Amino acid sequence: MYDPKAQEPYLIDADLGKSVNKLGTPSSNPRTGTLPFMAIDLLVEAPPPHLYRHDLESFFYVLVWICAEDYHGWHRVDSVTDMAETKSYFLIPFDIEQLRVGKFVELKATWTTKLHCLFVIGVAQRLLWNKRKGPPFDNETLGGSVTYETFLEAIDDSP
Repeated sequence: MYDPKAQEPYLIDADLGKSVNKLGTPSSNPRTGTLPFMAIDLLVEAPPPHLYRHDLESFFYVLVWICAEDYHGWHRVDSVTDMAETKSYFLIPFDIEQLRVGKFVELKATWTTKLHCLFVIGVAQRLLWNKRKGPPFDNETLGGSVTYETFLEAIDDSP
């Protein structure tokens, strides 16, 4: 869509709008969208409430999809469980430098690599916290790694 007043484009999914019940929680299913682009946390049988960082993670996967010549099997996975496993491998042991790209070498070198680091660090922090059980973990931002600010900072270098 396009806002003529602000002269800016914006995304809208009016068909996926959520009503909020009296407790302030969404009444709809938090898992909507296309499997390859969904946040890993939502790829479980009973997904948690949708968080802002899930949208940021989805943007990252769309960016990878645009840049990549090899989709790491994402386009062949039909089950939610298999997609979660495939994406988990992509985040933690995967070296983003191995991602083969076509025309978007500069985009991969800047945005894709930096955003991958945000999510890898956040997921690693959560894994370490689960082993140590310290003070409450900030799951909403993966320990402060994935916020609006850190995301914008990561993509500040325009490709």
